[in-house]
Amino acid sequence: FFFLMIRRPPRSTQSRSSAASDVYKRQGHMKDIKAKILEYEKAILASSGLEIGNELEIFDVKLNDQEDNHIHTTLCGHNNSKIMVLVHGYGGANFNFAKMLKKLSENHKVYCIDLLGMGLSSRTGTHIKNKDDVVEFFVNSLEKWRQAVSIQEMILIGHSFGGMMSSYYSLQYTHSCLLYTSPSPRDRQKSRMPSSA
Repeated sequence: FFFLMIRRPPRSTQSRSSAASDVYKRQGHMKDIKAKILEYEKAILASSGLEIGNELEIFDVKLNDQEDNHIHTTLCGHNNSKIMVLVHGYGGANFNFAKMLKKLSENHKVYCIDLLGMGLSSRTGTHIKNKDDVVEFFVNSLEKWRQAVSIQEMILIGHSFGGMMSSYYSLQYTHSCLLYTSPSPRDRQKSRMPSSA
């Protein structure tokens, strides 16, 4: 449903002005695509039973980084003091949690985020070479997001890849309590206890 927007470099056979013109056309086209995806997102989030704009906010949180990235965010349960942050799996988006938002927001202020490079968050040109780079990239972006929205303590809930990144985050930062659903298979294999006979 959602796809990663990839920046394609101009072909070397094009003139610079022609290539620049193509870039501007693609940027305009990407804005149109983002607007359409945002409408789809609103339609899916409406299934939560929460009124968008009143009970459920949709906004982008600018990260304090050199690349001017943002993390697309939804928020509900505004009047509650306990904070819960939901992190989707690889290739997912915040609306993956739509059906549970109303119930969760009865007792918690609930944030759902789109990880960088997914959903409607920024596409970044980062150079990731190995697993450690991946972990550092997502953990750091989650911490920058937390700082930007001024959260002191949170319950962090991640699904699949989001559960794995949330685990790494919780190991590094102690202001979160971790719960996860279906963490990635590779990590489950490592942590599986041997069955007793």
